[in-house]
Amino acid sequence: MLTIEYVKVDYKDRRPVTDFPFRHGPDNPVPGIKQLWYENDEPTRFFGLAPDDADLTTPGILREIIEEEWSELTEQRRAVRLKDLADHRWRIETGGVELPGGARILTDRESQAQLTSAYQSLSMPFVDSIDWKAAEGWVTVTEAELRPIAQAVAQHVQACFTAERQVTELIAAAEGAEALHAINIRQAFEEALSGA
Repeated sequence: MLTIEYVKVDYKDRRPVTDFPFRHGPDNPVPGIKQLWYENDEPTRFFGLAPDDADLTTPGILREIIEEEWSELTEQRRAVRLKDLADHRWRIETGGVELPGGARILTDRESQAQLTSAYQSLSMPFVDSIDWKAAEGWVTVTEAELRPIAQAVAQHVQACFTAERQVTELIAAAEGAEALHAINIRQAFEEALSGA
């Protein structure tokens, strides 16, 4: 397979988007291209693999990428994928957790810090109870009442980081651009999270 950078072409008249806007919808410049990633420039540029017998002079194919540059681009994409993974973990981590009784607990960073502080104050014990402003209104909680909530939040947060670590190792172990982009980050994260 040939490593290429390309733009889409018009489905019927085969003109690249760099020359004219699409009138009939987008298509790959040659058949059999396996798209691996794209960059949102103007126009969007795609990177992928073309069959060995592809005519690289076809309008829409910007260039063949030499092996050394392809390796560099792959490592840059690995860094992007790791950032995407960290962003996904953060959204799940800070998106809240549901307790067995059905109550939803906030897990944004501020809520995590407040819960940790409250639990620490109760478990030291600096105080016997804490007035807590819950979604339903004010409640007074003791260490025994706050412990399962603090535990659920801590387990949720730790599971998110454990899942991120597992998927990070998967991304790091991927050999080549094709294997790297075969990883579905969200799916791999959810599978790791359910096993954590």
